[in-house]
Amino acid sequence: MAIKKSTKKQTTSKTEPVSSLEEENLIIGEEKKSKLKKKFYFLLFVILIAVLLAVVYFFIKYEQVKSQLATNSSPAATNEIIQQVGKLIELPNEQPQLATVTDIAKLKGQLFFAHAKDGDKVLIYPNANEAILYDPNENKIVNVASIDINNTHTAQITPTLTPVATVLYNGTNIVGFTKIVENKLKTSYPQVNIIDKENASSNSYQTTTLIDLSNTNQSLIKQLATFLHGKIAQLPAGEIKPSNAQILIILGTSSK
Repeated sequence: MAIKKSTKKQTTSKTEPVSSLEEENLIIGEEKKSKLKKKFYFLLFVILIAVLLAVVYFFIKYEQVKSQLATNSSPAATNEIIQQVGKLIELPNEQPQLATVTDIAKLKGQLFFAHAKDGDKVLIYPNANEAILYDPNENKIVNVASIDINNTHTAQITPTLTPVATVLYNGTNIVGFTKIVENKLKTSYPQVNIIDKENASSNSYQTTTLIDLSNTNQSLIKQLATFLHGKIAQLPAGEIKPSNAQILIILGTSSK
């Protein structure tokens, strides 16, 4: 009996390489990381550009202020100026910042510097909110003002002058003397607001007399006394105290 051999057809199956879910997630994750890196580097680049532009901007602003007022870092020079100015006017009880006007053209339009020139000194008192403009060549006070200091490090100043109601009495026999002095005061002390001009009870005053009627203008009245070659005193006997005035100036021949 013949034995029938059964032949089994052997089939070989070829498996196609198919990415698993884990592999797909890994690929997607790498793509996300790549995109995030690109975004990060782009953002970092933008920030660096912004910082660079800010540095350039503030450098330009600093140079502009520096060209107007140069700060003086020498303690010896500062103390020398303080001593000189202190002989002309009573100074606040604090150490000031000292600046020098180096380009007056760029300060044009600021009332505080209306009569300043290159080389003038500015004493800045932040706590007292006061600035003093001093001419070292002529050894005189050019201006004093209450100030708002925008930046004390660069000494950029925006002065605020408060009008001071002032009355002039003519204590001499010089006709039109009060008008002459009024014009001088307007030029050198714009905050002095002349509200009235009268004749004094006497025309024999030799020395101009200044009276601080409100007792609130000690600094200014000292400057005016120096400017007018006068003296500070109480209201002389026989003179009428003007109303609504803070300062009374009785002109003497010393102010000619």
